[in-house]
Amino acid sequence: MIPIESGSEKAYVLIIDPKNPEFSIKPVLSFDQVFGFETLEDMAKKNLALAAINGGFFQSYGQPIGHVVIDGEWITMPTGETPVFFIDNSGKPHLEPIKARAYVEAGGKRFYLDGFNRFGSSKEAILYTPRYGTSTRQKPQGTNLVISRGKVLDIVLGSYVEIPPEANVLYIGKDSSIKKLILEKIKEGMEVETGFDVDFPQIEPNEIKNAMEAGPFLIRDGKAVVKRWEPRIGLTTIPVARSAIGITGDDRVVLVTVEGSGPGRGISLKKLSAFLLQMGVKQAAALDGGASATMYYDGRIVNKPPGGKLRPLGGGIIITGRLSGGSNAAPASFP
Repeated sequence: MIPIESGSEKAYVLIIDPKNPEFSIKPVLSFDQVFGFETLEDMAKKNLALAAINGGFFQSYGQPIGHVVIDGEWITMPTGETPVFFIDNSGKPHLEPIKARAYVEAGGKRFYLDGFNRFGSSKEAILYTPRYGTSTRQKPQGTNLVISRGKVLDIVLGSYVEIPPEANVLYIGKDSSIKKLILEKIKEGMEVETGFDVDFPQIEPNEIKNAMEAGPFLIRDGKAVVKRWEPRIGLTTIPVARSAIGITGDDRVVLVTVEGSGPGRGISLKKLSAFLLQMGVKQAAALDGGASATMYYDGRIVNKPPGGKLRPLGGGIIITGRLSGGSNAAPASFP
């Protein structure tokens, strides 16, 4: 990790080789679940991380917006709109939008679902895992299939159905268009399979080992693609604290946090993309920014958080293992 200064700005940069077996880079969630908030420092220390950066964007109760996979376990689905940072089984990093669908299969028939580990409506069929919490949190009444070890253990009518440890619950809303089809095919005691189809060239779901969806692209195929306005960010021309993730031409992962401790301090996304291009980054995306922009290294938070205190986050990206020989940082400056 190296601090880089130019004028009133300070950036902290980590450059990591994800193919180096001495360490790993992966997402973490607050309390290891979909809901909740923790500081990056707490999450990093709990996971014995050597370094960490804040993650992508999150909803009101801490739910990640978009894809999260940890150690091969799918926790939330991709939006298909913004790039997902993921590392495949060979250690190669990617930063691309992903589209996927969850399904349940029984008796040779596959049923595609409306969602996975998120709030839903009475018109939807949604699969839940224990990472979502202790219950489905579904207010509308529905039919709930409790699935464990590939078999339907129970069928429960109601709302807020408990999600047992090591089991999934398939909620089928009373107005779901596939309710009749599923319940005609799947009965208690039957063997079923749940899984995901991924619309991404030459990548199977089990090849996505770790993933976290980021914000909009900053750099794509070696060119800056910053827009003036982005839905989750607003005006990108305003200088504020920012975090970003990038991939160089030789498949190294670059993590950057830029401070912004007062009015007019920080960096615009256009300048941030130019800074990353100087470092040889070919693909890059914004992470959450403002008060969320945080970097942890060697046991402490290294940047000065806006407002002077750490903002609780929904999740982050951590590095564990031994960084010596697996990371480096090259001198650079802001354009």
